[in-house]
Order: sequence, then structure tokens, then C-alpha cells
Amino acid sequence: MNSKQVVMKKSGRMALVVGLMVVLASSGAAMADTIKMNDGSEISGKIVLEGSDFVKIELQTSATIKESKMIKKSDIKQILKTAPDDLEWEKIQKLVPTSSLTSASNYRTMIEAGPKAFIATYPNSIHKAKVSEILKTLNEELDKVERGYQKIEDEWFSPEDRQNFSMRVEAKKRYLAMQNQVAQHNLPAYVQAMRSFQILDENHFGSPGHAQAVAGVKELLPVIGQTATRFLRDVNARNQQFERDKELLDAGAKAQVLAAREREEIMYQRSLAADKAAGVKWVGVNIRSTESLTALITLVKSEIERLKSVDAVALKARAEKLYEADKLIAEDKLVDAKVIVSQIEALPGEPKLKSSRKKKKSSGSDKSPEKTAKSYYVAVSQKLADKLAAEAQATADAAAEAEAAKVVGNGKKKDDKTAAAPAGGDGDAAAKGENAAATEPSGRRNILGVIAKSDEPEVKEEPEEKKKKPTKKKKTGTNWDEKRKAAEARGGSGSSDGGYPIWVYTIGIAVVLGAVVGVMKAMGIGGAKE
Repeated sequence: MNSKQVVMKKSGRMALVVGLMVVLASSGAAMADTIKMNDGSEISGKIVLEGSDFVKIELQTSATIKESKMIKKSDIKQILKTAPDDLEWEKIQKLVPTSSLTSASNYRTMIEAGPKAFIATYPNSIHKAKVSEILKTLNEELDKVERGYQKIEDEWFSPEDRQNFSMRVEAKKRYLAMQNQVAQHNLPAYVQAMRSFQILDENHFGSPGHAQAVAGVKELLPVIGQTATRFLRDVNARNQQFERDKELLDAGAKAQVLAAREREEIMYQRSLAADKAAGVKWVGVNIRSTESLTALITLVKSEIERLKSVDAVALKARAEKLYEADKLIAEDKLVDAKVIVSQIEALPGEPKLKSSRKKKKSSGSDKSPEKTAKSYYVAVSQKLADKLAAEAQATADAAAEAEAAKVVGNGKKKDDKTAAAPAGGDGDAAAKGENAAATEPSGRRNILGVIAKSDEPEVKEEPEEKKKKPTKKKKTGTNWDEKRKAAEARGGSGSSDGGYPIWVYTIGIAVVLGAVVGVMKAMGIGGAKE
């Protein structure tokens, strides 16, 4: 490879940095007025003035530089002017795609000053249909923004997405800030971009935004080094030129310039002290200071060496896998997420990229600031572990609840069975297997059982112990119960309520009357009259 090819390759890399970091506008060719000359050439631009014998045309020589040219009408063959609606259409078509993080108020301004104004002014324009489509797109995006959505590059994030994927969303925002900073194309802005990268490195390591930033920073660091080296080479010459220019000023102007330079230096020193106290590695640069530029060049070399061990392509693939697992976790597809996390674990280990935070000299617990760096892999793994633990706990709680409900149900069945036992009716309690005596105080007869057996002689059930140990029957003078049963068996008359026979009562009454008469005679009551 010759020297020319090497230079072209380096130039291509620098162009790639710009391509990665800059949000490009629409690539469509701008419409303009065209002047066809007599010699066959054409000049395109904007005609700003047309006189009787000349035409003044404004030419766009670069993105920021315009040039005016006077052309004699005698040299012009034909003038082709762009229609007013064509010029407006050229502006409106640049409104989409919209930029990242556009606010609702900016959307409303674009809509009113752009498509709505165009349709009102040029209702018959050939561009009306396309303008209406742009108006529809802007209204749809405005509706999303008003509902809390945010657009970052070409991706929309809902409020739920920003909560579920907070690390990824914040990393994309930080990377977007890097793009905007690098687009300014000056050394202080490059340093600001590296500050943004330091935040990414410490708080969003391994996320998609961080992986994109690593790839861009690998290309950006040589640019920073070359720019700082050029400033360092010329710093003495610039300072000397400042001193010469200062001496050409009058006393009042010189005092103002010196006061302004002093204020700048005071502000820089304050900012430098604050950055160092906060542990910021990419401190602000002073392009007039040899010390500041030298420190920056040394830091760039150190960072290039640090990033050599990082495979940006592998880091990006790993980040995309992690985001896929993160989305599955948010959808509660934990089994699938676990498979992906396992696959990531099988890949080469977490890149050995330590935190970019500068170590502070202290004897406290902050001896290893690298340990505080937040990893996307760790965050996703922890999120998965928390959800799996919550799912297991929910399963255990459900099982315990089901077991408790089962126990309560069995107890209720027993209570229902006990409550149903005293229910009477025409059936015999003994036939239902229930012991009437169990629900009555000792010595009392179960009245319901007696009524149910009104036609049968009462049989008193002996306790189990007495059944096993029979005792001898003691003879009595008269067994009234046996006599009553015998009388009932012969069909003799008895009491209607199942009591003793009438003749028993008759004998009893006679005995009582005889006893009364005997007592009265003994007392001399009721004797014969004298």
C-alpha cells in the first residue's frame, strides 16, 4: 500500500466519523432558477434581481457561503424560473424525517408554518398531495409526543418503554448528544463528546448506545489527537499574535480585552477544579494553554490504548442480544429470556473495559471506582432473577392459599354434618346411627325418642361396663312392671297413657282408706254415740 492510499484510507476513516456522528439532512437536490447561456452553459441559483439589461443571481457555493453574480441579458439565451410553490415545496419536504426529541411545541410550529400554510397559499399546486402526506405524518407524530412518546433517531419509545428499558433509552440519548457535539467540528466540542462517552461507559456499559459509541470513539480519538497536536504546535504563535494585536489597541479597548481574557481564565479554572473534584477525566481544554493541550494529547493516547482490547463488533452483537432478552422479560416470557441470557453467558466474557472514571486519591471506600460502573448485562440478569423470584413466590403463595382453602372447606363440611344431626321427623334417631343420650344431660330421657316409640315398651340401654359385668337381680315383694306387661299381653285394661292397670290403683286406695280408719279409731275419733 503506497503513501497515497494510506492518506486516502485515513481520510476515509475521518469521513466515517462524521458520517456516524452527524444527523444528515435530506439528500435531494435543491430547486433553483436556471439561466441558459448563449454558449450552451447553464447557471443555477436564485435570481434576486432582474433589470432591463442584466440579471443578478445568487449562487450557493457551500453550506454556509453564498455568492452573487451579475449576468448581461445579451449573453443569456433563456431564463427558467422556479415557481413559488416549487420553492416552498423544497423547504417542506425537509421537515421529514423529523429530528430526535422534537418537542410538541416545535411540531405545532412546523405544522402551521409548513404544510398548513402551503395548502392555504397554493391550493392548486401539483405538490399538494405530497404536502398533505407530510401534514398527516407530522400530526401523527405530534399525537405520540403529546401522549408521552419520545423519538430517538428512528425509534419511538412509549412511557412504558422508557421505564422498562431505561438504561437503553438513556444510552441512546447520551449517544445522540455525542453526535450533536461532534457535529460542531471544533476541539472543545470533541472533548465534550468524550465526556458524554465517559458517562456512557460508567452508567450504560454494554448497552446498544454504548456499543455504538465505542465504535465511533475509536475513530474520533485520532481526530482529537491530531487537532490538539496542531493547536499545541501553533499555541506560541497565537499567543504572540495576541500580544501584538493588543498593543495596537487604545487604552480603553486594551483594558476591555484584558478584562475579558481574565474572566475567561477565571471561569476555566473554576470549571477545571469542579471537573477534577467530580472525578471527570475529560476536563475542559484551553487552546491557549500548552499545559492543557499537552494533558489532552496524553489522555487521548491512554484512551486509544484502553480501547484496543475491545471488539466493537462483538460488543454490538452482545448488546443486541441483551436488548432482545430485556424485551422478553418485559413481556413476561421469562423462559425465552433465560435461554438468551444463557447464550450470552456462553459468549466471550464481559469485555475487560474498566470504567473510564479517573481514580481519586482518597483513603476511603472509593479505592476502586471501576466497581461502581453499571453494566447492561448485570442489569438484565438482575431483572430476570427478580422476575423469576417473584414468579416462584407467587406460585408458592397460590399453593399455600389453595391448601388453606382446602382445610377450611373440610372444617365446614364437618360443621354442616354436626348441625344436620338433630333434625327430627318420623325416622328413628337410633336408625340413623345417632346416640340420643350423647346430646342430653346424664339421667334425662330423650323425649323425642320416647314419643317416636310410644307403642313400644321402654328399654333402657345399660352402659358398656355394666353389660360386661352383670349383677344378680334382687327379689322384691311385687314386680309391678312384670305384672303390668303380663296384663297388657292378655289384653287387660290399663291406663291409656301406658301407666299401671286400674286394679292396682283400687288396691292402693283401699289400703290407704283402711290405714286412715285405723288411725281415727286409735284417736277416738268417729266412735259410737253414747
